[in-house]
Amino acid sequence: MKQTVCWIFLISALTQSVGCSSRSESANLNAEQSKLELPKNWLTSEYQSEKLELLGEFPSELSNLVHIAIKNNQDVLTAYKRIQIAESDLIIADSQLIPDANFSTGWSASQRLDTNQQKTTNTSMNTRLRIGWELDLWNRLGHLSDAAESDWQASVADFQQVQQSLIAALMRVYLDAGLNYKLKEVTQYNLDNQKKRVEITGRRVDLGLAKPLDLYLAQTTLHSIESNLAQYESRYNQNIQRINVMLGRYPSASLPLTFTTPQAPTLNITISPADILNQRPDLKAAELRLAAAVHRWQSSSKNHLPSFNLTADLSNGTNSLSRLLDWQNWLGRLATDIAMPVFNADRLNQLNQKNLTRQEIAWLNYQKKILQAMQEIEAAIVSDYELNKRYLHLSAANEQILASENLLVRQYEQGLASSFEVFNIQNRRINAELSEIRSHFAILNNRVDLTLALGAQFPLKEEENNEQSL
Repeated sequence: MKQTVCWIFLISALTQSVGCSSRSESANLNAEQSKLELPKNWLTSEYQSEKLELLGEFPSELSNLVHIAIKNNQDVLTAYKRIQIAESDLIIADSQLIPDANFSTGWSASQRLDTNQQKTTNTSMNTRLRIGWELDLWNRLGHLSDAAESDWQASVADFQQVQQSLIAALMRVYLDAGLNYKLKEVTQYNLDNQKKRVEITGRRVDLGLAKPLDLYLAQTTLHSIESNLAQYESRYNQNIQRINVMLGRYPSASLPLTFTTPQAPTLNITISPADILNQRPDLKAAELRLAAAVHRWQSSSKNHLPSFNLTADLSNGTNSLSRLLDWQNWLGRLATDIAMPVFNADRLNQLNQKNLTRQEIAWLNYQKKILQAMQEIEAAIVSDYELNKRYLHLSAANEQILASENLLVRQYEQGLASSFEVFNIQNRRINAELSEIRSHFAILNNRVDLTLALGAQFPLKEEENNEQSL
């Protein structure tokens, strides 16, 4: 009887201890939740010059990967080549505004019969210098030059967007690899503990202190953990292959990483729409392509106007090199041409209409880009709030389930709980722990999305010459 009373007193004390802990954790949880606030009026009309702090400084390992990827990634190199093409188009368009000069020279020899039926040979040298210039009185060529310049600036913005997207994509894969790496560590730790539990349960069965069902349940849990570990290892290897491809390396190349993840500071964001338009490269590219479409439409709308061309020629035809060098033998010609379209089967009207339609499409695309950008920002802000709130609850739940597991294991050792209850709560504790880890990495991934949506800069460290060590 005294022993029974002692057991009841012990269980009551443990229960009260857990209850006190639960109330304390609940108070802490409420305090942490009070710090979370969903930013509703995050837009302001004032220009914000301060730097947004959405992510902590990248670890050296991640910064080094980003710098290597920017140098070697095929998408970045392709975007840079497009800048070179746009620059060539700009030079070609600008060249239409200045005179062009052409120089040609030739030599010929011919034979003929004279009156005495004798062959005579005549030689001649023809040299010509021609200079032509279309006077751009209506700024038709100037609009084409402005359009080419806008296209070139849009290509530069595209290049910046490709870099930002690459950094975001690389960081997502890096975080996913870090998540699977962490899940591997936790699962391996649980696997080692479960192997010990299986061994202890086997001995207890041999001694008659436990039922064979307990051993079967322990072995089932062990195989389930082994299955999860194999899954995390497979996902981790796939992440490493994807990182290697982003770095311009062979997928199976060795890539030793330690996975130090950046932190996510408390979200405090106030930004003006003007900042978003100035910071996001894809919005700048869409705006510049709209400007290029407007310039092309303005140019084609002036195709009905007359064009003025000035032409100057200097030519010399002689059979002597000495006379070729004598400027007295050079002949000049100066001409002015005025050309105006009269009948073209409505070709010019259709060309103008096509450019006008392209301008309207560019304007609609620009509006769509802005709306998508605002939607991405709004979604990321709401997700940040929800994910942080979820993380707090999961952290609290993980602490509670861990305390419950410790209590139930002690009760099982004392014969007060069944093996089914123990293995059930162990599975719940493992799932709670993995859910908390996933929730933390989900917050970091969402901060990457928010950084990209706002067009903010990623907090990279200075480049280090560590490429040879990878």
